[in-house]
Parts: sequence; structure tokens; C-alpha cells
Amino acid sequence: MPTQGMRRRDFVAALGGSILWPVLARAQQPAVPMVGCLVNGSQQDTGFSVAPFQKGLGELGYVDGENVSIAYRWAGGHNERLPALAAELVSLPVAVIAALNGSASALALKTLTKSVPIVFQTGGDAAELGLLTNLNRPEGNLTGVSGITNFLVAQQLDLLRQLFPGAKSFALLTNPASPNANRLVQLTQAAAKSIGCGLLLVTASNDDELDAAFATLAERRLGGVVVPTNAFFQTERRRVVMLAARRPFRLPNSRSR
Repeated sequence: MPTQGMRRRDFVAALGGSILWPVLARAQQPAVPMVGCLVNGSQQDTGFSVAPFQKGLGELGYVDGENVSIAYRWAGGHNERLPALAAELVSLPVAVIAALNGSASALALKTLTKSVPIVFQTGGDAAELGLLTNLNRPEGNLTGVSGITNFLVAQQLDLLRQLFPGAKSFALLTNPASPNANRLVQLTQAAAKSIGCGLLLVTASNDDELDAAFATLAERRLGGVVVPTNAFFQTERRRVVMLAARRPFRLPNSRSR
């Protein structure tokens, strides 16, 4: 299962620093300004998003509990929790809200407020996802950064094909609750067609579905599976690796070498 090549920590640190700083600097509040932070991840696993976000703020002199207050809400990779958590943050006296770990957080916030500034981080195309119409000239109350990691799925599939040239088919695991899911499927299907291999689509948005997806993969004995960037898969990455390493799923990989 190939890993993403982008430097995610630096990516999120930029979100917490240079992009968020102008909003905080303009915040006209008598007390310490409050920053809302909607994280589609787990509070126990902050290394990929919250730690670099805090680092970016710290580099500009903003320290939680000293000259800024950060109110976190954690969705744990479950998109269905985002609307309620977003509503909680919007109800607070926040100067700005940062939406971390994908576009679903930002989309949940966008429907609730047109006045509170929202700074997002997504791996998809922000305009295509409906966050804004022009990333270079954002309008309204949303701005952010987009890594456009969708296109990496084609490279991941091609890498699997090179590693296991004897395999005839591979799989793509997607989270149907993700706003990026349909686009990822389109890109991966096109990539599979271009290199002449079969592609099985499996989906999972919770632990039971993840177990079922890998049970299907084991039955089909495919050459490998592409796991794209997604908040749920990131939160459950240890489980994903464990399931992928189980027999008999890993047997075709060793035989095709």
C-alpha cells in the first residue's frame, strides 16, 4: 500500500501559520481571541494534523492558553458527526474556524455560517468540491489550501502494477461518505484502463464495513489495494495495515514477485 509523497505536516503547518495569521491579527475582541478547530480525526492521534497546525501558529507567536484560545472538536474520521460538531463551534465566539483533515469538515461549516471566517485544508479540488469557485481568488468567508492529492491514486496504482507485474487486478478502497469518493473512483478507473488491469471497488465508512471490505479482498485474491488519503482511513490506519497483512490477502503479493 503506497504512501502519499506530499509533506503533510508542512502542509498543515502552513494552514496554521501564514493563512490563519491575518484573520487573528484583525480579530477585534477585548479578550484573548478564540480559534475553532474542527478535526475529522481522533484526539489520540494528532500528529498528522493538530501538531503541525499548532506548530504553524507557534511560529507566528500564537500559543494556546496564552494569547489565543483553541476550541477543538473531534469527529474521529466519522463524517456523520461533523454537522453537530460544526454547529457547536459556530455557536461559540470564535474569530475563525480551521477545518482540518479534508473537505468534509469545511463543507459542514460552510452550510452553517457566512460570517465566521473558515480556513480549510483538503486533498481534493476545492472548486470542484463546492467550497469556493476560485482557489486563487476565494470569495465569501472561506479560504484555504488544497493539496490535490486525488491524482496520486493513479501513481499508486501504477506503482502496485510495477511491484506485482503478475497480478491481473487490483482494488480501490473508498469511503462513500467522503466528498472526494466519486472523483477518486473516476480517476482510478481511468488509470486502471490505461495500464490494462482490472479494478475492484470496495467501500468502508466504519469498522464493520472495513472488516467486510478486506474479507472481500481476501476472497478475490487481488494483487493489492490502493488506500487513498481519507480521514477515516487515516484514523484507522493501523487497522488497515493489520487487515491488509492478514492471510490469505497477502499471499498473491508474495507469489507475484
